[in-house]
Parts: sequence; C-alpha cells; structure tokens
Amino acid sequence: MAKLARILTRPLVWLLFGGLLALLYGYWHTRLPKRFVLVVHVPEEIVDARNGWPAQHALDAYTLMRKLEDAAQDAHVAAVVLDFTALAHIPPALVEELAPTLRRLRVRKPVFAYAERYRQSAYALALEAKEIWLHPMGMVDLSGVALVRPFFAEALSKLGIRAIELRGGRYKAAAESLVRSRMSKAAKEEAARLVQDLAHWLEVRIRKRASRFSWPRYHEALAEHGDWAALARTLGLVDRLGTWQEMLKEVALQASVDVERGFVVLSRYPGLEHAEQGGAIALVRASGVIVREANAPGLLDARMLADTLLHLAHTSEVRAVVLRLDTPGGDALAAETVRTALLRLQRAGKPVVVSMGSVCASGGYWIAAAAQRIVAQPHTLTGSIGVIGVLWDASTALHRLGVRFDGYTSHDWLHMPDQPPSASILRAWRKRLGAIYARFLRIVASGRKLTLSQVRAIAEGHVWTGAEAQQRGLVDRLGGLRTALTEAARIAGLKAWHIKPISLAPSWWQRLQAWMAGTWLAAPFTWHGPSIWAWETAQWVW
Repeated sequence: MAKLARILTRPLVWLLFGGLLALLYGYWHTRLPKRFVLVVHVPEEIVDARNGWPAQHALDAYTLMRKLEDAAQDAHVAAVVLDFTALAHIPPALVEELAPTLRRLRVRKPVFAYAERYRQSAYALALEAKEIWLHPMGMVDLSGVALVRPFFAEALSKLGIRAIELRGGRYKAAAESLVRSRMSKAAKEEAARLVQDLAHWLEVRIRKRASRFSWPRYHEALAEHGDWAALARTLGLVDRLGTWQEMLKEVALQASVDVERGFVVLSRYPGLEHAEQGGAIALVRASGVIVREANAPGLLDARMLADTLLHLAHTSEVRAVVLRLDTPGGDALAAETVRTALLRLQRAGKPVVVSMGSVCASGGYWIAAAAQRIVAQPHTLTGSIGVIGVLWDASTALHRLGVRFDGYTSHDWLHMPDQPPSASILRAWRKRLGAIYARFLRIVASGRKLTLSQVRAIAEGHVWTGAEAQQRGLVDRLGGLRTALTEAARIAGLKAWHIKPISLAPSWWQRLQAWMAGTWLAAPFTWHGPSIWAWETAQWVW
C-alpha cells in the first residue's frame, strides 16, 4: 500500500494521467455530428491578413473563405448560418472577395444570415444569403457612403505648431489634414468620384433583392415609420423577422438536424483534408502600413517580407508566388526593399502575381508594379502614385513656453529646434521628394510597360478603384485570390497545383517588444528632416 502511494505521488504519473484525460476530452470535444449546421459568429471586423499578430475581434477573410469552400463540399454540413450581429466593418473589396464564395456555397447548401441590427457593410455581405433574418426590434442601417478627414491646421496653429507639407502629386492629399482647414478642390473632386461610385455599387447590390430600393426613398420611409424592422421586411430588405432562437428552430427544421446538438461553430469545424497535387504556389499575405521593421499589429514588416520572398526564390517545390497585398503604403525605402526582393524572386524563375486586397495604394503600388500580373477587385483602392513628407516647425510653441535651445552645430543643416527650418533645408527636402516621385514614375512605367507621359497622366496621387485602374493599365485582371492563383498557375505552366500558405509570423522578441510598448505611436518625422512616405489615408463611412 505504501509503495502504491509513492507511485501515485510521482509527478510523471500525474502528468501522463493528465495527458490521457486531455486526449479523451479533445476526442469527444472535436467529434462532430454526422449531420450539422455550421454557425459562423462573425466578429467586429473581417480583415485581409493578420501577419501572425494576434488581432482581437477580427476574422481572417482567407480562413473564412477556405472553411466555407470546404463546407460547400462537405456532405456532413447541412446548412450554414452567418451571424452578423457583431460585424461593424468590412471593406467593399472584401465583400467582393467573399461574395463569390457564398454564392458557390448557396448553390449546394442553404445559407442563412442573421443580425440584431445590420450595419451597412455587414448587410452588403448578408445579401448573398438565401434567407436574411432580422431581430423584430432591429434595423437595416443604410445611412449612405462618405469619405471624411479631420483637419488640424487651426488646432496646431493655436498650439504654435506648423506642419510644412512636401508633396509629389497634386491629388496626394494624405498630409492635407495637417496643413489645411478644409479639403482642397482636387481632393474633394476625388472624394466625390469614389463616394458616388461606391454608393451606386451598393445600391445596385441591394436592388437585386429589393428592386424598389433607393437611398432617398429609404431615408424618407425611415422618417415616416417607427418600426424599422417591420419596414425592412415590407421593403424586401430582409426575408424574416425573429429572434436568434426562433431562427435556429426554423433552420434546424429546414436542414433536418437536432435543434439541441445539430449546430457546430466555426472554431470547431476542421474543414476537409486536401491532397497536395502538382506544383506548389506559395501564397504570401501581407497587410498593414509598410515600415522597415514592425513591432505591433497594423504594421507590415518590410524586412521580414523581403526575406520571405528571397527564401522562396531558393525553395524548389515552389513554382510560383501569389503576393496578397492589403496596405495603404508607408515608408518609400521600406517599399523599395520589398520591390527589390520581388524582382530577385522573378529572376530566379518564379512568376509573381500580386492580388490586391481592400487597398493597395501608394507604397503598396510601388511594390505591386514589379509583379508580372496584378489582380484587383473592382472596389480595391489603388494607385495613389505620389509621395509626401512633412517638416515640423514648433518654434512658436517653444517660444510661448519660454523654451530656448543654445549650443553649437557643425553646419546650418542642423538648425536649432526652436528655429523654423531654413530655406535651404526646405529646398533640399523638396528636391529629395521630387527625385523619389520621379523614381516612382519610372518604376511604374517600367513594370507596367507604359511611357512616362502615360504614367504622369494617371499618377499625381490619384486614387483609383480597381475597375478604373484596369482601364488605365495599372491592373491586369479583376478578381480575387482565386483569380490570382489561377493566373499564377497559367504563367507557371501548371495543370495541377496546390496552395502553400506562407506565414509572416513575428518573432518572440517582436511580440515581447509590442507587449512592453503597449501601443505604437507613429513618429515618422524628426525635427531635422522627414521620412518620405508613399501612402494614402482615408476615413470611410459606409
């Protein structure tokens, strides 16, 4: 008895026992019913890629597409329910990316959408469902489309701070927020074109389900009716009104599954096993503002991406590469680092196709121009071929506070922080920015087989939709990842192929830095001169 007690107190025994329990729990926990309904509780945001960083309240669009495509082929899946209650934002181009997947799914399985309240972008995706359900006290929030920017010039002036804008491209408006009180005429013209195009696209989508819909008519109806859920049903915007539990009972009845145990959430669904056939096409997904080294979510690490592409150049099993880019741009030097790696990858005999996400503009297009083919969605935001920089003058603020700097500098270039930049410094930085803009034009002309005059006509910082960019020679084909992968296989001469996903996961040291920092404060400019940025910013309400 004493011997048995000694055995039972040994840590190794309990470790093995605990492992056995964990295996048994995992087996029973992952064991799925023979027939079930797949339930997708869509979180606050659907994103294009996470670059390995943990993103709270976001769902990876590629993971969602892959599992929905598996569900379409899976005989055990009887139907799919998409819960859009939490979804607050999804870019138009991602709606266009996911919509064909949902249409293919709907051909094979019933697809149900539900929300207590549909935000506008969520409703744009819910339109692909067989049945749209809405809570009896909910609403379909179709407010319209807007592109707005805050302007800080007056506030900065009150603080005694002046931003000096350096711009390459008349429509390159990202820095206007710092130097103006209102949009410039050129920026407003561009905003009007993009907003009207997106509003028309959404209205056309809605009319396929509710043929009488128009923005003014709907807004007038909202003003006349207090029961907005019933109004949505009357206008044909939704098919059924009911609570979540009422909808589940109806779905269980239609799908012939047990209402208690016949529903499986997305995280428990493993998908199907796919045999690897033919050559490998590497899929590299990169998202975020382009910087030389990233230490937080929302940033695209240029060195990591470049190293990954160079590694693929020497990976024999990889026959082609699809680079999925979702970025508003960023540091021009960082973008050039990635572009150079992309060229070396192609010189190694690996065809490269760029698939643009919701936005691939400015520094993102700097990179994309080097690819053999560019694929974009009709409402991808792209182009913005231009550069910006900002010099800061805080001399007035420092004088008000009674702060003075004194000392000795070897040259006038290193002016004192309590003095405005000299005319020679401004002239030098404008020359520098002009040279980088000229390089950008040459890169696009060379990559897209256009003349410099053709590129100048469509550059100037203009932001184009994917459809507009295709008309101007900046994009080859319209479509999503599926189109880009098929194009890469065609160029590589592959009749059979499989996808090899490549992760851009941050190192443990980068994760530790991000955790210690808590948040990342953007400080691209220093008092002795700016970084030159190729990037585009826009605040969309849609």
